[in-house]
Amino acid sequence: MSKPLVFISHIIEEKKVAIAFKELIESSFLGMIDLFVSSDDASIRLG
Repeated sequence: MSKPLVFISHIIEEKKVAIAFKELIESSFLGMIDLFVSSDDASIRLG
């Protein structure tokens, strides 16, 4: 069974809040879900 994917979209001015929210969710759900943040370098690889 695949993990649910949570997509966090935001305006650029709220990038720090979105990254902090991602980290909070990751620590709370202990790897049970995947997260995608629109401005996170780890979510979107450059190139």
